[in-house]
Amino acid sequence: MLSPIQFDKLLNLLVNICRSHQTTPVRTETESSANEIHAVYIYVDADIDSIVNMNFELAEKITLDYDLDCIKFVIVFKKS
Repeated sequence: MLSPIQFDKLLNLLVNICRSHQTTPVRTETESSANEIHAVYIYVDADIDSIVNMNFELAEKITLDYDLDCIKFVIVFKKS
């Protein structure tokens, strides 16, 4: 479960990455079991190179943030 601070930081991070790559999410999917999320997929309408850069930026920023580096699920941008 995300704390309110983690949720806010993560949502702002995702929005900022989408904005900087001039794209918006088309849809999302989650993988979960027993009330536990394992993965969140964010589908965007962007070219593959942009998506690779978005995922790299997301991973880098999550690992550099003390509040986010302990998140126990994967977040991935994918091609819509």
